[in-house]
Amino acid sequence: MQQTSIREDKQQPFLNLRKMIRGWQNIASSTYRKISLAIARLIRDEP
Repeated sequence: MQQTSIREDKQQPFLNLRKMIRGWQNIASSTYRKISLAIARLIRDEP
């Protein structure tokens, strides 16, 4: 019983890190989409 609990304790920081990375990826992808849309608008507006 104790060995499994120790193993879970060791994995917990990695799980939190994975959640953080996923959150950052979501933020990065949304900002990238906004920036690419803005650039496309600028290119379209120019003659």
